[in-house]
Amino acid sequence: MKKIILIIIAQILFAQIAAADIKTFTLSNKIKVIFEKTDKREIVSLKVFTPVSSISENKKNYGISYLTFKAMTNSTLKRNKEKLANDLDDIGASISGDAKLQYAYLGVNVLSQNFDKAAEILSDVIINPAFRVSEIRAAKEEILLDLSLRKDNAALFALDNFMSVFYRGSAPAYPNLGTVKTIKALKISDIKRWHKYSYNSQNIIISAAGNIDEEILKNSLEKHFSKIKSGQKFKQNAVKIAKSKKRFFYFKSKFNSAVIVIGYGAPGLNSKELPAFDLLTVILGDGLNGKLAKEIRVNSGLTYNINMFYSLMRQKNSAMILSLTDSKNVKKTLKKIDEILKEMSSKKAESGDLERAKIKEKADFLFNAQTVDEKSFNNGWGETVAGSFKYKTDFLNSISEVSLEDILKSAEKTFKQKPVVIIMTPSKSRK
Repeated sequence: MKKIILIIIAQILFAQIAAADIKTFTLSNKIKVIFEKTDKREIVSLKVFTPVSSISENKKNYGISYLTFKAMTNSTLKRNKEKLANDLDDIGASISGDAKLQYAYLGVNVLSQNFDKAAEILSDVIINPAFRVSEIRAAKEEILLDLSLRKDNAALFALDNFMSVFYRGSAPAYPNLGTVKTIKALKISDIKRWHKYSYNSQNIIISAAGNIDEEILKNSLEKHFSKIKSGQKFKQNAVKIAKSKKRFFYFKSKFNSAVIVIGYGAPGLNSKELPAFDLLTVILGDGLNGKLAKEIRVNSGLTYNINMFYSLMRQKNSAMILSLTDSKNVKKTLKKIDEILKEMSSKKAESGDLERAKIKEKADFLFNAQTVDEKSFNNGWGETVAGSFKYKTDFLNSISEVSLEDILKSAEKTFKQKPVVIIMTPSKSRK
């Protein structure tokens, strides 16, 4: 009964999203705008995306996208830090954003009646960041602290080690925060050049969602964002999966538990194979409902936690199985994982597993795509990273068409690869 109710709710929500009122237009300086009109609360979410991010960085400037983002939100040439904060407080808003591997963005959520003022402030932050010496220094110190804290998280530390091995020599090998060496070495002139590259009209995508008249939104964005000038167009550095005959990589750690990461190459975002692969990872790694957790954690008691997931890259994607266990159980855990993966490759998954995976994926997206903030993010992310603001809706449609045979083929193709295996054990143990 519960399953039937979830299916009905998911179908209703999916029908609403599929029928969403989404329009696109361009400003006079050729910036593309995606606007999703809603008819509920009088709130608008405005986000400005750029594809210039960690994927564009090199060994001399890793972390510059994140540092630029952090520095931009401090002050502008028109507003010092205090005035920027006060002007945002006056309209009940704040600037949010991030800089990840394949995108960076800055955004603001505000009542519809205050949209024009919010658009003016956000455009000021994007066009006129002050990049004051003291603020750059503070941003660097914050990033260096975050880099240090990553080493205190066993899962993050293990994943960082995996990425450094799997993508050795290209941008994904490094955290989006950069490295201690590169962050310390970056100069204000470097940041200004990167800002000019990142936030020019050639690269920017604007995504808005909310209950506001389309003409009001158009006029406001034209008034404030058409001032952005053209510049160098985004260019992604080549992403390479490192070739190595070595499969097992051992690291010592300060943690009491051992951590295992098993990594495979995976389909890219626009690959026709991704929907089947996505459902395969859900069947195997959906928390306690996944086959890996049921067999290895619940039934065998070998691990504290085990999951499977994949990165969301345009190309040269990676899928990872992450497991936390005792050092004494590392070999048994590896053997049990190998048995389960071979089983998935040699016989079809059960129809019940596939249907549960489809419901889970649709429900997760649909239940997490209801606010204007999520709508503006999903549309902007889709256009910037995957090439279409319709990406996630189209992806959900394609999931519906996946068969048990597709799952088998995906498992066969994935698990016939020789994986990269990271084994991180406590400093006093390496068994």
